[in-house]
Amino acid sequence: MDSSLQWISGLASLEYLNLEFTNLYQTLDWLESVTKLPVLRTLHLSFYTFPNNPQSLLNLNSSKSLEYLYIEARTLTSSLLNLWLNQSYRMKELKLSGSQLYGMVPDVVTKMYSLEYLDLSYNLLQGEKTEDLKFLRYLGNMKALHLSKNLFSFNFSELVLGSEETIQVLNFRSNKIVGSLHDIKKFSSLRALDMTENQLSGPLPNMSTMLSLESLFIGYNQLVGNLTGSNIGHLSNLIELDASSNFLREAINETHFSNFSKLKVLLLSGNDIKLNLSTKWVPPFQLGHLGLRSCKLGPKFPSWIRTQTLYLEILDISDNGISCSIPHWLSNLTSLRHLTICQNFLRDEFKESNYLDLSDNLFSGNIPECLGKHAGKYLGVLNLANNNFSGEIPSSLGYLSQISSLHLRNTGLFGKLPISLKNCTSLRILDLGENQLSGDIPVWIGESLTQLKVLYLHSNELKGSIPTSICQLQSMRVLDLSSNNLYGPIPTCFSNYSSAMTQMLDEWFLDEAHFEGTSLFGVLNTLHYFIFDFELVMWKGKEAEYRKNLKFLKAIDLSNNRLVGEIPVNLTDLHGLISLNLSNNNLNGSIPYKIGEMNSLEILDLSHNQLFGAIPVSMANLSFLAVLDLSNNNLSGCIPPGTQLQGFTEAYQGNPELRGLPLQTKCRSSKQGNDDIDEEEHWILLDFDFFLSMTLGFIIGFWGVCGTLILKRSWRLAFFQFLEDKKDDIYLFIVSHGTKLRRSMGAMLKK
Repeated sequence: MDSSLQWISGLASLEYLNLEFTNLYQTLDWLESVTKLPVLRTLHLSFYTFPNNPQSLLNLNSSKSLEYLYIEARTLTSSLLNLWLNQSYRMKELKLSGSQLYGMVPDVVTKMYSLEYLDLSYNLLQGEKTEDLKFLRYLGNMKALHLSKNLFSFNFSELVLGSEETIQVLNFRSNKIVGSLHDIKKFSSLRALDMTENQLSGPLPNMSTMLSLESLFIGYNQLVGNLTGSNIGHLSNLIELDASSNFLREAINETHFSNFSKLKVLLLSGNDIKLNLSTKWVPPFQLGHLGLRSCKLGPKFPSWIRTQTLYLEILDISDNGISCSIPHWLSNLTSLRHLTICQNFLRDEFKESNYLDLSDNLFSGNIPECLGKHAGKYLGVLNLANNNFSGEIPSSLGYLSQISSLHLRNTGLFGKLPISLKNCTSLRILDLGENQLSGDIPVWIGESLTQLKVLYLHSNELKGSIPTSICQLQSMRVLDLSSNNLYGPIPTCFSNYSSAMTQMLDEWFLDEAHFEGTSLFGVLNTLHYFIFDFELVMWKGKEAEYRKNLKFLKAIDLSNNRLVGEIPVNLTDLHGLISLNLSNNNLNGSIPYKIGEMNSLEILDLSHNQLFGAIPVSMANLSFLAVLDLSNNNLSGCIPPGTQLQGFTEAYQGNPELRGLPLQTKCRSSKQGNDDIDEEEHWILLDFDFFLSMTLGFIIGFWGVCGTLILKRSWRLAFFQFLEDKKDDIYLFIVSHGTKLRRSMGAMLKK
């Protein structure tokens, strides 16, 4: 910022100037330059703007055109304001909120006859009598008065305004104002009244004449009587109504809400109110905020709430004596970000309605402890995924002893897994991925949750080694521990999953529905909402949603950790495994030679490790492979032939010693060419059996022929005569084939 602001005084036509959050401490004569603007009508300042000596603000008085002044400063005092505003008679709007003003309201405000908007909120102003606010009697043009967050304690019924018939906004929130609202009806043009958090008492007056009222906030006072007795039902323009936390006592039915077609906020919590609303009632409004705590809604869940699908973000129906199940339609309230249903008796009917899906919303704060306690043993599926919760996983979820599917993916949770979850022994699906969970993978997961089929712990901050107890989950279908800080070797006992992985069809969704004792209609109804649970799975490089086909999926993902050691040969016993991802670890050794027996594999990713040696020939048998990545290892030798492995053009990058199609470095070919066919393909694999057979054949052949020649003279003469005749042919044969034999023997020895 330039050290001078004199240039601004040349803007002779400037009417609006905003200097909020602009540091002018080092700027010279900035205020003098501002006051020279001849037609300046609106000025915004803040505590960042003010110099160390606020006395300089007195220069502002020379600005005769200023009508709208907004200041949030922490260095102003009432005495300074008296001097400063003494000549500002043309002021229409004045905002001095957050300025640490204390004592009485500056007397000079009395002379600001043109003032229409006055905001002195968030200060330390006080006044015990209405005489302390007598300046208000002279402000006949006042339309909005904001005195919230101060220390006023006057009697509201004695308040006198010079603009009683034209005032539109009165905001006295969070003071100590006493008295009643008996004379509120004299403010006939009032559009917004906020008296929240004061000490008002007595009954509500007749408000039927206040037809302009749009916002009425009278919560957290000591009002008595009933709400409908004030004829509040006549206020057809009402948008916001907050009468919570008073001593109101009555029964309300749907006729009292018939004129509230514009209502967006309804807060009646903390009163002795009973809502007698028909289950078939369709409200004339669409709410964004509904608070009915302790309003005696039960015993049934208020079904009319299901109509509030457009804007409802905050819903509090706690402590209402509701004793039925949480309905399925609650998940249709897609705008919900805060739901409180605690301190009810949500049970019994969970046997027929055991699915609670509140995923993909904007819920924040901690997951309520009461959710597990009150849902009890009847909740079968709980899905809170993709919300903005915080804190740890509540230990009360351990009360969900019959839950079979728990989804807490991407909910902002941190801390360790609570040991209470070991009580959820019916769990088939546990998804805690994409959080900030820490600590080791608990041993009790394998010891207690023995029915688990799907376990997602990926993208957390888990550490330590993979516990061998996890191999006790012999029904495991999908195991994802990727993107953590796990170290150590891969357990050799994953072969325990072979039976579950091999099973082609497992109707495990039907098992977890808990249909005992329900009618056929109840079973069908539950199936509609429940049987097709879902999971999001990284599939072929993209996140895919599995619903009906989840029961066919078999996958293990240990990628993006710090695992070491060799890939266990026993892992190849999982013949039914469809996806295996071990990438981005520190694994070494060779690829298991029996990997070709995993003939159901569609995805295999072993990239970014330290694997070495040849690619097993058996891998050519993986005829269902759709994704293969062996890149960035130390593999060598020729890629086994076969159209399947030659179809992955980028799968072998970062292995400089690999040869053969589809790489540019070809395996050596025979002299006859034949389109780069590897010479080794024409030769028998030289292994132990070959050497044994060759040795025995040599012994038998040698002594069978040589022994005969030694013993029988006539055969010996005939044999040497034959050699004499064929010596030239034998010489050519040895020369042409000897080199080829030595080359094959050398390749075998390297392997």
